[in-house]
Amino acid sequence: MVQYLYSAYALKPEYAEIVGGEITANHVGKLYDAVITTLAELKQVGDLNLDFNAWFQEIGDVKAEGEFGHFKFFHSLYEASHPLIKNTPDIWSLPASDARYPSYDVPINPTAYDGRPTSIEDTDLRALAWLGNMNYWSMLLMLDSAYRSSSAPEVALAQAIMMGPLNSIARYLPTKGSAVPFDPLSLGFNPGLNAAANKRVTHLMLQETRDFARSIEHLLPADFNIQMYDQLLNEV
Repeated sequence: MVQYLYSAYALKPEYAEIVGGEITANHVGKLYDAVITTLAELKQVGDLNLDFNAWFQEIGDVKAEGEFGHFKFFHSLYEASHPLIKNTPDIWSLPASDARYPSYDVPINPTAYDGRPTSIEDTDLRALAWLGNMNYWSMLLMLDSAYRSSSAPEVALAQAIMMGPLNSIARYLPTKGSAVPFDPLSLGFNPGLNAAANKRVTHLMLQETRDFARSIEHLLPADFNIQMYDQLLNEV
């Protein structure tokens, strides 16, 4: 949420005082600007068969959604003008222990990797966070494949993970004082050597995710659908 409050500096100076004036603003738009710049460099080289204009449009649309749509959502939460909280007077002044308080106290930049300064200490919560990572990585592999092949079914499979097991863990961990860390897993520009290898990598990731979920089934949230992995594996 702090990310979006930085964007509000131009709207209300007191935001800077609240989040800390010594922290450098890091707007999400900078990330998309870097992607657009790299894409323009590739277009100039001319060795890639790609509809550059279509990609410039797509990235521009995503950037606009992040800078405006998402900002407006977080701004409405901060100002307590969102329909779900606007009828509770002084909602942000309530104690964090109040059931109506609209936020959980979660760690800053947690990681599910072991032995790091910000590693999640509780072993059960770290296991759940690691499962969250694995679902996140599986989702990204499916999206990668979907964009490479313009496959609507693979987009739907990625959405099934996002709205299913990943969403379940992401909603549960904050209630326990933790969070999904979305740790990076670098696979380079291409997960495999070709499309068939990419599919095998995705399939193996899903298998490992399913097997790990089964190994910690006693820790899973009540709404976690562990049977979904078998359905996904049949489709990949």
